Amino acid sequence: MIRKLISLGEGCDVAYQLRQHSGDNIAHYFDWLSTPAEGLLHVIRHDFPRYARENLSLHNADDPKGYVADAATCIHFHHHFPRRARLLSKDFLSAYESFAEKFEFLAARFRETVRTHPVCFVRSAISRTQVIQLEEGMRGVFRGAHMRFIYVVPV
Repeated sequence: MIRKLISLGEGCDVAYQLRQHSGDNIAHYFDWLSTPAEGLLHVIRHDFPRYARENLSLHNADDPKGYVADAATCIHFHHHFPRRARLLSKDFLSAYESFAEKFEFLAARFRETVRTHPVCFVRSAISRTQVIQLEEGMRGVFRGAHMRFIYVVPV
């Protein structure tokens, strides 16, 4: 049986490479996010909580590389809020409801995929301790799921 490849973030590179080499163009929850390991663990342990509007803040709005950050998880959203002339809109929270709905949809897709398919999660930039915490957390949340993990480390 073929395993689904799913990015567990860190940056956009993992999702990009998986799409380039697998031909699978289905978006998953952690694709296109800058996700520190602690934020990833938080999201998994708390069953994909809704991002609170009051925890979102705009960073580097006057730079095309600007992003929105979530204070609870330290996750950065580079591609999920409107831009005008390549810059993030200062009224980015006007898109909050569609943003929140999108992540609720992606969380449901993630849960369903893990429960119904063998999966291989791919993650970069993670310590040995965080690997143990992640795998224990995933196995606790998704009991009985057929999952494997690949960790990409810089050379």
